[in-house]
Amino acid sequence: MSRLEAAGLLLCGALLPATALSGPLPGLLAEGPDPSQAAGLTLFVPLLGHWDYSYRFFDASGKVREQGTGTWDFTWILGGRSIQDTQSFHTADGRLSELGTTLRIPLGQGVWRAIWDGTLRGNVCTLTARADPEGIVMDGHCNQDPEPERWMFRDISASGFEWRGYLSSDQGRHWILEEEISARRGAGI
Repeated sequence: MSRLEAAGLLLCGALLPATALSGPLPGLLAEGPDPSQAAGLTLFVPLLGHWDYSYRFFDASGKVREQGTGTWDFTWILGGRSIQDTQSFHTADGRLSELGTTLRIPLGQGVWRAIWDGTLRGNVCTLTARADPEGIVMDGHCNQDPEPERWMFRDISASGFEWRGYLSSDQGRHWILEEEISARRGAGI
């Protein structure tokens, strides 16, 4: 297996045992943005660091079907040319409900590609992210489903942010709230 294949396995679901690594993957983590591209890499900068959050998932009627707490960590990767985050969801009784990672890749002119890999539920989502007047909006699809998804970061500050996930069954005319997260800056990494 090549180093690239091994890195892909780790990023897409941590399929290699932790004991197979003697340290971080060389070249994965970065101290900050690539200085030659820093001006175009600002969209997700306010989210860098560790966050603790509470979440709620909703069914189609708007009733809460799951709630709990989690952590969300954002960091620079690949020479400071991209951002990666990891997320964990724990239900109110402490059970691990989801574990995932998002690669955030700048495409230029303030547009980013976001690829979510939710390993426990088998969800892979590809979205396009842009700034909007209220924060960040990401539009795309999950699991090749024709129904569009919209994810939004709102009320972003140094101490917290709100995140909402929506699904549309009519190609974006109406949006149904599926998930909400309220995050506060944590003391983690």
